[in-house]
Order: sequence, then C-alpha cells, then structure tokens
Amino acid sequence: MTRALASPPGSWRVVVARLPEDAADPHEVDGQALVHHIPILEGARWEEATELVDRLCKMGVTAAVLPEDSVCGLHPTELSTTHCQTCSTWICGQCRADAHGATACAACARKATALRRASRLRALFSLFLFAVFLFEVAAYLRSESAALNPPIRVGIVQFAPSRLIGDPRLRALNQPDDGAGRSLYDISPFYQQEHQRYTGSTEPFMQVSLRGPWTEEVRPPKLGERNAPWWRLMLASWQYPRYFHALARDHGADPDTFGARLYIVWTDDAGDVTGDSRGSQKGRVGITWLSVDEPNPAYSVVAVAHELCHILGAIDNYNEADYLGHWPEGYVEPFANPLWPQQWAELMAVDRPTGPEAEREVRSLFEERIGYDTAARIGWIAEEQAELYYQPKLTMPEDILHQLERTRDEHPAEPQSFGPAPESMKAGISGPGPADPAGDLDPAGVDAPPAPPPGPQSPGSEAAPPTPK
Repeated sequence: MTRALASPPGSWRVVVARLPEDAADPHEVDGQALVHHIPILEGARWEEATELVDRLCKMGVTAAVLPEDSVCGLHPTELSTTHCQTCSTWICGQCRADAHGATACAACARKATALRRASRLRALFSLFLFAVFLFEVAAYLRSESAALNPPIRVGIVQFAPSRLIGDPRLRALNQPDDGAGRSLYDISPFYQQEHQRYTGSTEPFMQVSLRGPWTEEVRPPKLGERNAPWWRLMLASWQYPRYFHALARDHGADPDTFGARLYIVWTDDAGDVTGDSRGSQKGRVGITWLSVDEPNPAYSVVAVAHELCHILGAIDNYNEADYLGHWPEGYVEPFANPLWPQQWAELMAVDRPTGPEAEREVRSLFEERIGYDTAARIGWIAEEQAELYYQPKLTMPEDILHQLERTRDEHPAEPQSFGPAPESMKAGISGPGPADPAGDLDPAGVDAPPAPPPGPQSPGSEAAPPTPK
C-alpha cells in the first residue's frame, strides 16, 4: 500500500525558465503569454502549481515551482536574497543596488533618503539661525558698549508714594543748590570733574535727565536669596529691572532712549533702605532705595552716584563684613603719611576713613573722589596705570610699630637703632599727603591728569600690607 505524501504548506508560484527553441511565437496558457522569467501563477497551492508545470512541460516549456517568498517582490524575475531591515519585505540584489548598498526595499530607501535630506536641511537651518544669533548678539554688545560712550545720556526716574509727593526734603534734592553737593543736579558736574581729572578732557562726559518723582506704590518682584537655584536667580534678575522699565513707560518715559537708566524709589520706612539698592553694567540699569527721613541729604546723592558708577562698571571697595573701605583701593590717598584721616572719600567705598576702624559720612558729594581702581574699571585709565599706582605696596604704619615692639621684646638688652625711615615711608613717594597741595588727587590738580607714582619697591618694604582695620 502506497502512502500519499502531504502537500507542502505555504504559497507557491510558477515561473517560466526556458521556452522551446523552435517556438516562433510566444506560447499562451489560459490566455497569458509565456515570457522568460515571468511568473505566470502566483499565490497558488502546491497542487495547482505542480499541475500547471506538468502542462507546460508537455508543451515543451521548462518551468519551475518556487516558494512565494523566494522571488523579489519588486523584481519578479529575480530571486530574493534577504529581506528589508525596515519592513521585512523580501528583496533581491537589484534592490540593494538601487538603495546604494543598503538592505532596504525601494520604498524604505526613498523614505531614508527623504529623512537624510530633511536632517541636512534642519542642520543647515540651525546653522543659519545660529549665525543670525551671533550677529544679533554682536550688534547688541556693540550697542551696549556704545550706549556708555561719552556723552552718556543718564535717565534718573523717581517714584514715591502719594504721601511723599510735595515733601520739602524731596523737593530740595530735586533743585539746584549752587554746587553744594546735596542735590541730584550735582551728579553730572561731579562726574565731569573726575573724568577731566583723569583724562584731561573737557568734553561733556554725562548728561543727566531727572524725571519725576511720580506717584507710584512700588512693589517689585523679589530678587530671591543667594542660595536659590540659579534659574530662579536669573529669572528674578530679568524680571526686576523690567518691572521698573514698565513703570517708567507708564509715566511717559522711554528707558530705551537713555544709555544708563537709574530708578529712585523714595520711602519713609524705618531703617537703612539703601541696602536694597542694585546697579548692573550688563543691563545698564540701577535701582536705588532712599529714605526722605535721611538727616544727611548728601548721603542720598552719594548713594545715587555710587549706583550709577556700578552701571559704568565699578565694583564696591568696602568690606562686606563691616562696610569699612578696604585698603588700598578704597582709599583715595592710600600712601598718605599720616594715613588717617583721609582728605577724601572714595566713591565706591562711600565714607571717608578717619582711623583704622572709623569713618565719617561726607556732607557733600564733592567730598568724594573716584580712586585709581575705580577709574580703571570704568575705562578712564588703563589697568596697568592703576596697578602701577598701587606699587610698591607699602608696609602700614601700625605694622612697623608692631615690628619695633616685637624686636624690642626679643632683644631687651640690646640698644635699638633703626636709622632713618625707609624710603618707601617718606611722604610723597607714592602719593600726595593731605598737606601736599600740588598732589595728584588734590582739587588744584583738576586741569591735569594724575601721574602714577614711581614703580620700583624700596628695600625693606616687600611685605604686603593688611587692611587698615
């Protein structure tokens, strides 16, 4: 008994391998012309495919039965060698050649090419936007720098609660006082004097426009604590000046017309409200909080001039711990002999040093001076000139006294002979003293720029001086 074999599963196709050599015209099977390597039956069962091959063989045609997936779906005359890595369609060698070597069918190859083209276009567009961004940043930096070129247009915009509008103390600060240094009108002449003292230029340095005071209950956004997240600090530093810019526009003052914008918020709150003041060169903006109850009107004017100097690029020259001016940058005459009391106050240190741990408030803006360090930071002199001015760094007077005491304690039986004072301690070698009317920092020298002191350090003065506190 012969056992019938089971038909193989799957889908099959019949492909013509060779036609009869003596065939003048193409053969036809069921109305379909026989062409070399063209399937004449697809998706058939095994029985159907083998029956058709038998009929073709009787006609002298060589045909073959092939699995459905053994033939390329795009090129029916080619056998498949692998499948597309994207859609799993069976493909032949011609498909891979058309895909430039990629194992992909034609449709997936076209999609990949389109994606690559789109990616290149996005990259080129990103480069274009980045180039535009750099151009805009460069233009912005140029405009920011040009905004602080002389003559600088300074807008001082003032706000006050309704109860303080018309206060006589506020009116006095907004009226000329014939150069007494206790009016906001003295700020421009003060900067003109100091600019001329360093540069010798008589050209206008600053043009100050006073606006207000306008009635406004100022409630700006909080600046945040120093230990806050960086993004929150950046957001607050962006929102804070924008709030004041918006207030100015509400009252008809466009802050963009000024090279430097300084806002004054007047209040009668208790305490030292000036500690909330801020000034920044990056935004060319400063905010000063002032009290109308301040008994020394010059202090308010100095506070405004101080914040304005921050806008120009200066930094504080006082110690944050005790607010005393640090030596030597916080001193106008750091090498005077005697060192105290100082004849002038340095603007970025605010008060006039009168002793190692004592200072006195000035009673006029014109008791202030701009020191060499500040002048270099705001671009009036070269940094090298400021560095030269502070060399040699002299030993402070109290340090010499301590040295004498230590030497006497170590050698009590030996006679002490210290000879003449070191050259570095002689008056006038590094800067004028209070009794030197022709010195660099005396008002008599306003018409000429200051000359730096000699550079070489004298023997015995190599120790760096501590702050005179």
